[in-house]
Amino acid sequence: MRPGSLEQDGLVQALRTHAAAVQGRTGLPVVVDARAPERLPLPLEDALFRIAQEALHNAVKHASATSARIELTANQHSVELVVQDDGQGFDESAVGSGRLGLAGMRTRSEQIGGRFGVVSRPGQGTRIEVVAPVTPPAEGGTRGDAAVASGASSGAASPGGGAPLIGGMT
Repeated sequence: MRPGSLEQDGLVQALRTHAAAVQGRTGLPVVVDARAPERLPLPLEDALFRIAQEALHNAVKHASATSARIELTANQHSVELVVQDDGQGFDESAVGSGRLGLAGMRTRSEQIGGRFGVVSRPGQGTRIEVVAPVTPPAEGGTRGDAAVASGASSGAASPGGGAPLIGGMT
């Protein structure tokens, strides 16, 4: 079941609406920076919305964050979603791969042919990244995902100054 605002207004507006609701409910300031077309394919919008929703939920529930940011950029070939918080972060090596929130975000990313990455360090916040094709791969195929690791390169800075795990698709 999709949020009504997603089907009606598209991903960008749904992210803004959700961010405002989270801020109103919890007091956590959430900035949404979206540079994307008005609409993307609905299955892509749905998966990206759910990933952002879970990442914000984690920032509120686990991270003790004082701010969060959602960035959405797209071109004709790919879309990138970044959800970043300034919370307590975590030691990636100490978190099992079966953590439901992270596993769910990874699975949703794979379902849209995307790559999923997380960069987090204790005391330095968390950065969730998804890069997916605007046109999904043929049935049954995926583009794979990036291994959960810190310090891989793409160019933009992550919380604490390290490079994010994944960047734009080619």
